[in-house]
Amino acid sequence: MKLPYQAPSINREDRINSAIDSSVAPAFWGALASAAAPIAIDLGKKALRGLLR
Repeated sequence: MKLPYQAPSINREDRINSAIDSSVAPAFWGALASAAAPIAIDLGKKALRGLLR
């Protein structure tokens, strides 16, 4: 079944990429960075303690 009006077909991958680039990526990377920072700091401290023993 075909719709009476069909928008010009844009490559699905292009749509996904542009959506990610414009809105999703900054929020995602920001959240990832804020979640990963304490973990990375903790791992860094543990690694330094291990080296200094």
